[in-house]
Amino acid sequence: MSPALYIYAAIDWSNPFDLAHLEGIDGSSVTAIPVGEIAAMVTTIPSDLLSTAAPEDLARFAQEHQAVNQALLERTALVPLTFGTVAANSTEIQTMLARATV
Repeated sequence: MSPALYIYAAIDWSNPFDLAHLEGIDGSSVTAIPVGEIAAMVTTIPSDLLSTAAPEDLARFAQEHQAVNQALLERTALVPLTFGTVAANSTEIQTMLARATV
């Protein structure tokens, strides 16, 4: 399966900070896709991860989603995205963020 980008939130990225301490869904790294002073916080996942996950895994992923957003909220302002929000690539996310900043 091809990779997809799971989106946790859009955040204020005017003062970037280290994300090394953040662990995302299924133990993945959390990275930023910035556009100006905002950024989408994302994790690369297999595109079928959520659609093929067992209910107990989905519950764990939802808790991990919330934990990432809570950790981000302790650092900066954010707009959380709904659990399960996925984009095909970074260009799609950058377009979304660019529209939000107009």
